[in-house]
Amino acid sequence: MVVVLQRNRAFEAAYHVARRAWLAKVPVEFPPGTYWLRRFANVPIAAMA
Repeated sequence: MVVVLQRNRAFEAAYHVARRAWLAKVPVEFPPGTYWLRRFANVPIAAMA
């Protein structure tokens, strides 16, 4: 359970950084798991680690 929470926090932190950069028009890859923006806004997604 703790591992899942840590993974979720890491995703949220990476997503927050990527979204701020994307909104500022800086080229950025979103973390794996970003579904809606990948499908409807065609944002690049980082490879799974």
